Amino acid sequence: MTRPRTYYLPWIIRPGLECALVLSNVEARFKPEYANGPFRASVVQYDAQGAAAHVYDVSLQVNTDAVELPLKPA
Repeated sequence: MTRPRTYYLPWIIRPGLECALVLSNVEARFKPEYANGPFRASVVQYDAQGAAAHVYDVSLQVNTDAVELPLKPA
């Protein structure tokens, strides 16, 4: 059994402020066995009460890709 990787990214919410999450797979660049994609990730955005507000599915095609993911207001 493996635990999914979880990262908590708090930020201040201000009206009109746009937030983006930049995703890349740095670890795969240093491990030859992970050189071929696609690399899939699911990002779950939670609101202030802890409920899932949005889910984003992202795919990196090669190990040097980076994706800028604009986050919607929660």
